[in-house]
Amino acid sequence: MNKAILTILFLLLASSAIHELAAQNKYEYISKQDSITFYQKWIMNKDQTGPKELSLNFFNSDTSKRKVVFKVAFYYQGVLKEESEEIIVCIKPGKSLKGKWAGLIFQPLAMTPAELSSDNFSWEFTKLEVLKDEDCD
Repeated sequence: MNKAILTILFLLLASSAIHELAAQNKYEYISKQDSITFYQKWIMNKDQTGPKELSLNFFNSDTSKRKVVFKVAFYYQGVLKEESEEIIVCIKPGKSLKGKWAGLIFQPLAMTPAELSSDNFSWEFTKLEVLKDEDCD
């Protein structure tokens, strides 16, 4: 019985580690808050003609659901150019949300491709809360 429990525990931990490694191969690590790890990558938009889009990936390494409340802001030369509405997502234990299907794609429409490629461009979470919430969907 103890051997079975240890095997299950090992498999869960290994699965979590493999998931995080896979996410890091495609996405760049941003930060970790509580049990949520945040990743980013810039992708070309669907028709390959417009500015790049920011794709986010949130991974929940906890054993309970987490609600993430956040806003994304884009800056050029230190001046706020655009900010998203407040976004709320729910992440199940051991799962991730990423990209378009999760609503985690952001295209800074108020900026040119040249501004997005500039060293004077930056982005940040202007609001970021991670809450334990078993009732979130």
